[in-house]
Amino acid sequence: MDNNNKIKGEVDPFQKIGNEIGILVVHGFTVTPQSMRPLANAFADEGYTVNLVKLKGHGETPEKLAATTKEDWKASVLEGLNWLQQHTKIQFVIGQSMGGALTLFLAQREPLSGILLINPAINIPEFEKITKEFSPSEYLDGIDSDIKNSNVKEIAYSKIPVSSFQEVINLVKEVRNNVAQITCPVMIFSSVEDHIVPPSNSDWIYSQIRSSEKSLIKLENSFHTASLDNDQKKIINHSIDFISKFSN
Repeated sequence: MDNNNKIKGEVDPFQKIGNEIGILVVHGFTVTPQSMRPLANAFADEGYTVNLVKLKGHGETPEKLAATTKEDWKASVLEGLNWLQQHTKIQFVIGQSMGGALTLFLAQREPLSGILLINPAINIPEFEKITKEFSPSEYLDGIDSDIKNSNVKEIAYSKIPVSSFQEVINLVKEVRNNVAQITCPVMIFSSVEDHIVPPSNSDWIYSQIRSSEKSLIKLENSFHTASLDNDQKKIINHSIDFISKFSN
């Protein structure tokens, strides 16, 4: 992370061994585990085994991000899930934004007990526009915290490599093409007002997955980073109910 922005502990990954129910927690693009830490802490407090991963290239420097690809991010979540599989009998995954896309990727290839998505990214026209207007070697200003609660700030890079925007596009395209493969239980949280990922992403995923158990919960009082916003407790409570229901 930019050194003057790094808050010790908040940007680091987090693991805690609890019971035989494992939860993988996945943050989004250019940010850090800080954005999902309140959820990870709540799950750990419930007694679950939790692995809050840090995606490769994140939480360090923008140059480190530029050196990574979608394959590195996929490897990060596969490694995180593998750790859970070694310590638990059943596994759930929860991801926000690009972390939602990575959650869908895991659900397409692993026998999960359920997944939870928070404003998942599957189609981001603004990112595609950026890659057409700027050179892959350029860096753009970072994405401001899209949080309705003005007292909360998300830790993120101050600049973003254009090449990384292209890697996000490559990732979500791959995942989008295989969404219909998903049959495990799914809960989707979708902010009514989101300035980063269009809410239509959540609606499309809900319509395309083949899960017999699926729900779409609208968040009326949060923007994109809902895990840090006014609906945080709502997300935590619904998530715990979901995990309890499908872990029995």
